[in-house]
Order: sequence, then structure tokens, then C-alpha cells
Amino acid sequence: MRRFTLLTITFLLASASAPVARAQAPIRPGDRLIVVLADTVDTLPLRADGHVVLPRLGPLHVAGLAPSVAEDSVSRAYTRIFARRDVRITALRRVVVTGEVPRGDVFFVDATVGLAEAIALAGGVGPEGNRRRIELWRGGAMVARVRSTSGAALQQPLESGDIVLVARENWWLRNPFVIVSLLSSAVSLFIALSL
Repeated sequence: MRRFTLLTITFLLASASAPVARAQAPIRPGDRLIVVLADTVDTLPLRADGHVVLPRLGPLHVAGLAPSVAEDSVSRAYTRIFARRDVRITALRRVVVTGEVPRGDVFFVDATVGLAEAIALAGGVGPEGNRRRIELWRGGAMVARVRSTSGAALQQPLESGDIVLVARENWWLRNPFVIVSLLSSAVSLFIALSL
């Protein structure tokens, strides 16, 4: 019983720390940064060269840094013009959700958002979508194919530039009445011809 309790606590701690670890994933080109400085909130795109253009300061290289390290870097940069340098940064990942979803689009999501939440932002799996054929593409290659609707399979972490593709349900499975109708017509024709 003691081992079971220890395993349960370990599992809960690991699953609770997963979103925190994802939130500290490195900032990448294509991300957007929410920069909170005093009473102002700015949403700033990260350029392809890894720089973010900060108001009143200009470009600052933050690509490859964890958001907490980027906060320190931005905070130090702002000390040149502000006495108070309280800065908070949240990285938003650029993710494309497409395929059989009602509102496929480019979404900027918090680093803690997984595959299931990204699909939900696009309106969920559409009526012709296959919940067991969801693909995650990264850098032009498929990195995951979800064949299960269980929670663990859909908690795949996302990175900036990922493409989530919800495949279409097989035609035969989407149209069972057509198949039954064709089969009954074939049987009726066979019976009529054999009489």
C-alpha cells in the first residue's frame, strides 16, 4: 500500500510539473511574447532573426531563451530608461490547426496548451473528422499520430510552427446507410433475377 501511495504521489507531481516545464520551453522565431511592464501590456511578434522589438528600446535577441531568462534580459534592458523594472513575459506558440475542424486557423497558444486544447480552439473535431487519426507535424515531418481519444494521447506538447491535422473519417464509415442501401438493392436484384 505504501508503494502504491508513493507511486501515485510521484505520478501526480510529474503530471503537475509537465505544464510548468512546457512553459519554460525555449522561445522560438514565430512565437509572440506578451510583455507586461508596469501598467502596459504589449503582444510582440518574435522576428525570424530571433529578435523582439521592445517599445522604447528597439530589438533584443531572445530566441532560444526560456521565458524566465528572457524576463531577466528584458528587465535589465529596461533599467536603462525606467527606475522600476518589473517585467513579466509569456511566450505564445504559433500553431496551425487544420483538416476536419470547423474553424481551422493559425492560433497563438500558451506553452502549456497541448494537442487537445489546440483542437478545441478550432471548434473540436468536425462531423466528418476522425478522432482516431490526428497527426502532429513539426518541421515538415510527422512527429506523432494519435490513434486514441484518451487524455494521455492528446496531451502531446506543442511547439511553435507545429501543424495539427485532423484527418477525414473513411467514406464507408461516414455513409453506412448508403452501403446498407446498396447491399439491399443488390440482394433484391439477385432475388428478382433468380426467380
